[in-house]
Amino acid sequence: MDINTVKQLAELMDAHGLTRIEVCEGDHRVCLSKQTTTIHSQPPAAGVAPGQAAVPAAAGHPEGAAPVATQDKPGEVLTAPLVGMVYLSPEPGAKPFVAEGQRVKQGDTLCIIEAMKVMNEFTAPRNGVVAEICTENGQLAEFGQPLFRLL
Repeated sequence: MDINTVKQLAELMDAHGLTRIEVCEGDHRVCLSKQTTTIHSQPPAAGVAPGQAAVPAAAGHPEGAAPVATQDKPGEVLTAPLVGMVYLSPEPGAKPFVAEGQRVKQGDTLCIIEAMKVMNEFTAPRNGVVAEICTENGQLAEFGQPLFRLL
């Protein structure tokens, strides 16, 4: 892996607001991280209400009763900053990063979004309480799809 690749990875981190990026290529492994930057959810585009698209049922919700995070509910909707596979725990079978009703601090990891074999930590933009988890572990998230609702 050459220096240009590392520079491109750093630019990719800045462009997408990532705090950590890890890439494995053959026998080489590069891990870049920043301690001061967090991923913040972007407000939805004008005229597009969050939750209009179908979202998969979250763990702990009855089949067919998929939670839909909308602006009608109190709190801030945290949306996916990129397209990728959502993991609610650090590894299969492990305890989830957060649960509904749990207090979180700014910078706490809420989930991991895997995009192009790169694991991206999705962190809380502020202190609060996780009011709703709007996705399931292992589900594909689209850009702008609601992931959490934070009070």
